[in-house]
Amino acid sequence: MFDKDKKTPISSPPPTDISPNGTISTPSLLSNPFISMGSATAAATATAAGYFAQGQFEQVQELASKGSVSIRLCAILGGLALIVTSVLGFLQRFVSFRWVGAILNIYTFGLGCVMILLEGKQSSTLG
Repeated sequence: MFDKDKKTPISSPPPTDISPNGTISTPSLLSNPFISMGSATAAATATAAGYFAQGQFEQVQELASKGSVSIRLCAILGGLALIVTSVLGFLQRFVSFRWVGAILNIYTFGLGCVMILLEGKQSSTLG
């Protein structure tokens, strides 16, 4: 296809003019009707992509708030394991007079309790 006025192919790039000081000027891209149609298509695609991303974000947010039952179970079992090992470690370090290790086991016991409390609170809302 040719442009009737200029006898050049429509798909050819716009002409450029080089000024004496060396700067290059090109005509505005908005004067090309094919680019403006592409912009409309790009805007529609961007809008559709935005809706898709928003839907995916909502799904991820729902999964993060509810969580998986198997992951909750593993977290509760991990909390119980922390409590058991910290109590046994505390007794062993207390008897052998390793006070720093015994204090660390107290903190580990607290961490296990926090894990069970947080995961237990979520699993009580399973319904």
